[in-house]
Amino acid sequence: MNTFDDRTLRATATKMINSQSYSFVNFIEAKETINDEESGLTVVYDRMTLLLYKHNMSHNDFKSFCIFFADAYDARFPRSAYKMRSEYIVLHKFVRSCPEYQEHRITKGEHPDFLLIQSDYHLSDIRIAVEVTELTTQYESVCSAISMLYSPLLRTAEDIHQAARKIHGKKQTIITTVKFKTKGTL
Repeated sequence: MNTFDDRTLRATATKMINSQSYSFVNFIEAKETINDEESGLTVVYDRMTLLLYKHNMSHNDFKSFCIFFADAYDARFPRSAYKMRSEYIVLHKFVRSCPEYQEHRITKGEHPDFLLIQSDYHLSDIRIAVEVTELTTQYESVCSAISMLYSPLLRTAEDIHQAARKIHGKKQTIITTVKFKTKGTL
C-alpha cells in the first residue's frame, strides 16, 4: 500500500464531499473514481452515499482520511443531512444485496422513502416501494449514541468504555466494542 500526505487525503475527501448529489438515476450512474496522478491515490466511491467501493490507502492513511472526510462533511452539510444520507446508505446496501434492482431508477419520497422503478416498454412500470425503518431498544440507542460520539475520534475500545461508564452507568455494561480493520466503507 502507498502512503499519502495529508494534503492529498484532505483534497480527496473534499472532492468527494463536493461531488455528492442525490440527482443520479441509480447507484451505477453515481459510481465515480478519483485518480490523483501525482500521488497515485485512487478512490472509487458512490456520489449519492459517499460510501467507498475501493481505495489504495494504507490503514493509517484511511484513518486520517476518515477524519478529513468527517470534517469536510460537517463543514458542507447541516446536521439534518445525516438522516437523508443514512436512508440512502440503507437503500444502497439493499440494492447491492439484490443485484436485480441495481439498474432501477431511484425516486426519493416521503412514504415510502424510495421507489425503485424499472421501465418496461411493453408493460407498465414495475415499482418497488422501500420504507427505511429503524427499530431500536433503549440499549441500542445508548450504543448508537456512544458509537456516534466516539467513533469519529478513532479512540480505543477502552476509551469508549470509560466514557460510556461516565455517561451511562450500568447501561454501558451491555456494550461490546469490536475493532475492525476498515476496508472500503465509511
